[in-house]
Amino acid sequence: MTAFDIVIIIIGLIIFICSFFVSEKVTVGSEQLKASIDEDEIKKLINQQIHNMSDEINETISEAIDNSIEGVKRSMEKLSNEKIMAINEYSDTVMDSIHKNHNEVMFLYGMLNDKNKEIRETAELITKANKGISKKITDAFAVTEKMDKQMAEINIFATNQKESIDKLAKSASTIEILEEQIRNIELMALQFSNDMTNEEKNRSMKKLANDEESSLGISELDDIETNLVNLVADKNFENGKNRYEIDIENSDEDIEGILENISNDTTVENIKDTENASNYNSKILEMSQSGYTSLEIARTLGLGVGEVQLVIDLFEGGRR
Repeated sequence: MTAFDIVIIIIGLIIFICSFFVSEKVTVGSEQLKASIDEDEIKKLINQQIHNMSDEINETISEAIDNSIEGVKRSMEKLSNEKIMAINEYSDTVMDSIHKNHNEVMFLYGMLNDKNKEIRETAELITKANKGISKKITDAFAVTEKMDKQMAEINIFATNQKESIDKLAKSASTIEILEEQIRNIELMALQFSNDMTNEEKNRSMKKLANDEESSLGISELDDIETNLVNLVADKNFENGKNRYEIDIENSDEDIEGILENISNDTTVENIKDTENASNYNSKILEMSQSGYTSLEIARTLGLGVGEVQLVIDLFEGGRR
């Protein structure tokens, strides 16, 4: 209900009340009034009444307006209070939410700081690991280069060893041939020694001494025997080596020279071996069977260790 509606209602009430006064006066002294009151007085009365009514209306309107204002104020205050309370509640909710979000943000900030710290530590570890890996890679390359050099040296050494082994194989085959020749010579000497008598030996030696076509003397026979004994007599069974110690570089030349001497001087060698076999073979074999070593036999008989060992090996090889 607005102020305009209130004013209209008040005006209607005033007009309604005034109508009773006007009608009463008309009924009581209508005739007197008709006679005495003229138009001017009626106008004055009406104006005065209107003025009075306007004052009352203004007062009524003012009161109505004041009342309306008061009501509006009260309603506005009530509404304002309600809105303020709602705003306070909402602000409390918002503040709680803000506080909660602040706590979450601070928690996340702390987590980010921790993660940042962990990331930095991890980065430092990765950096150190990269340095270590780089160093290991460098060391690995250095080791690889060193291994390549060593492999090259090993290949060169293997090539040299292969050549040495090939040469040794050739020397071994030559030594086997030489040993076979020596065994044949010794067997022939032993057989010849068993067949010949002392007189025949003396005649052969005299004939050999008087033979002008002989190209070698007794000293040369001793040299040939010494070369043969020194070449094949020294035995060595250690570390799976060949049983005879022979210089690999010079063995081929020595063996070829010795074989040439053997082929050229077979008769003289047979005679010399026959004489030695008749003098020492039986003693060497007896002492060897009695348990004497080659060194002890050689010292006792005044012979070379290689010569003693050669006789023992030939005898044992013949028995086998």
